[in-house]
Amino acid sequence: MPLEDLDAPAPDQTEVGSAGSLAHALRRLPRRQREVIALRVLLDLDTDTTARVLGIAAGTVG
Repeated sequence: MPLEDLDAPAPDQTEVGSAGSLAHALRRLPRRQREVIALRVLLDLDTDTTARVLGIAAGTVG
């Protein structure tokens, strides 16, 4: 999933349950925080790799 897809507009009210709630919560985060979550959780990158990809300090990721 490209990181740009995380900027998609919020879905309508048809999304229900925990997946919908999680998606809504993720959309409310600032873009950089969504990028960290996408890399760490969805792509299962370690802290150092995530930091290197984003050009930030490893301490900022964790």
